[in-house]
Amino acid sequence: MTDSINKHAFLAILLGVLWVALAVGTYFTVFAQRGLTTDFYPRWVGAREMLRGANPYQVEISMPVPIAGSSQQTVVHPNFRYPATLTYILLPFWLLTYPQAISLWSGLILLLLFSLPVLAFSILKWSIKPLSLAGIIVLSTFGYRHAMNTYFLGQFVPFILGALVIAWWAISEDHPWPAALALVGATIRPEGALTVAAILLDLLLTRRCKILAIWTGVIGVLFGLSLLQIGFWVPEFVAGMNTYREIRVWTYPPGLIGVDALTPVVVVGAVLWGIVLLWQMRSLPDRTRLGWSLSVVTIVYLLILPQSKSYTLLYGLIPLWVAIWANRRHWWNLLFAGGILLSPWLFLFAGANLERGIPLEQLFTPVLLGILITVNWYLWRQQNLDVHVTQAAGTT
Repeated sequence: MTDSINKHAFLAILLGVLWVALAVGTYFTVFAQRGLTTDFYPRWVGAREMLRGANPYQVEISMPVPIAGSSQQTVVHPNFRYPATLTYILLPFWLLTYPQAISLWSGLILLLLFSLPVLAFSILKWSIKPLSLAGIIVLSTFGYRHAMNTYFLGQFVPFILGALVIAWWAISEDHPWPAALALVGATIRPEGALTVAAILLDLLLTRRCKILAIWTGVIGVLFGLSLLQIGFWVPEFVAGMNTYREIRVWTYPPGLIGVDALTPVVVVGAVLWGIVLLWQMRSLPDRTRLGWSLSVVTIVYLLILPQSKSYTLLYGLIPLWVAIWANRRHWWNLLFAGGILLSPWLFLFAGANLERGIPLEQLFTPVLLGILITVNWYLWRQQNLDVHVTQAAGTT
């Protein structure tokens, strides 16, 4: 017992030291260059205004943006746009000055990107060789272009990715409080909240009432506090989300095909594909079932729901890690997964964009992930069925 406590304490200290080191490095290498031009800045301003009693959806936020080829700057006024409960979920960051907050936030993003593959493979009980693990971390962090984009922009997607993986671990290990709190943390963006809704449904079907009760209580308190502070903010939040269409950063993947008649076909097909696979996975132990299920839900989301730019493709790391684990001895599988990790660079260099700069990868990457997961699921399923049949035959 004492050894376990000491081990966890040492790990916590090590992660804390690494976080501070990454934050300091970020301050001198990134913040000094980008200044206020991050996605984190308008949320930092809006949250601080909300703590002062102002409605963040009505606060005009001035943010300088460099003009290409010129030293001049223009000023835009983005809305808060995120759920108001974000203010309480990430409260410590809003209490800091902006340089301190963005440095610690970006340092946390890097720490998550480095450590999440380790946690995912640990959940799956894969004793991966250190060199192989290092290769996957490098490809996931630096090879997969979206990962570094979220780091430089101070995006919120890596935090949600981390919250989902932590929830996966906590549910598998039957730790209700960490599971519930991680699921609360994953609600800071709309797509995270949708994924949480799918997990909550799974918890309801598997009768994990304690996790559900804790999550409901915590999110209820946070929502209630926000109502007391700024009133019923949901309509303004929805209106803010709709402005993404107006500023042309919202992509609907089925619409990228260019044939309106095929849009419902893609949506229905993706949903049916997800239902079939999830049904086949229902009897697995939580440890593997949640990994496979999260992969399927993520791909369906990326295929059929509107995306704000290409940052959300970072969620594709979960199915990629699961696929690499499932058939790690097959060179073609590793090659396929590695190709998907590096494909954002190919899309970038090829200039594979539609009008208004919408990247085609927002359709093709989820399709490739769907193929990867489908092939790996059926191969992994057959291999494990063979093992169970052999074990059953040996006992008769």
